[in-house]
Amino acid sequence: MKLKEHAIWNQLRADEVLEAKLNKTTGLQFRNEDFLHFLLFTLGILGLTQFLPAYLNGNEYLFWLVIVSSLMIIKSSFSLVLRWIKIKRLEYLITNKRLIIYNKSKDQILKSFPFNDFPRMVLRENAYNSGFIILGEYDKFWESDPKDKFEWGKLILRKRSINLDYRYTLDNIPEVKKVYQELLSKIEKKANST
Repeated sequence: MKLKEHAIWNQLRADEVLEAKLNKTTGLQFRNEDFLHFLLFTLGILGLTQFLPAYLNGNEYLFWLVIVSSLMIIKSSFSLVLRWIKIKRLEYLITNKRLIIYNKSKDQILKSFPFNDFPRMVLRENAYNSGFIILGEYDKFWESDPKDKFEWGKLILRKRSINLDYRYTLDNIPEVKKVYQELLSKIEKKANST
């Protein structure tokens, strides 16, 4: 698809030019928090295989354990499927003024990040040079910035629950380090021009 024929042209500002569309793969990349999904799924399967036969044999006290095991399986599977569907619908576009996260199924801009006021970026790269970029703040339970020092007290005395998903990410980006450097150069260029 040529950028000049993209459906977003009518949603751009007057002084904006669409420069690039970031390539992405369609698969679901493994993240650190997926360990918890797999643990919940495994525990749910183990619980269901142990408690369901006993419940069916007349032990009605195990009803809630069967329900909890089933919910663990559903929650862990559903969150991964939901993330895959969300990733499949998104496009990442770069204009001369901002980065745009675009939902192609709804034909609308979900979020845009102007280069002159860009949020914090954290790069996560796998062994195959692909990965994702976290935009903005994130839950440091799963991902730690190498600059931050790990402290057990912060982990134990958390005042909020663990967030299993990032608000805004650029997912499934091949050559993610190159894209990260390109975004950094655009941010620096915008900062130097103002």
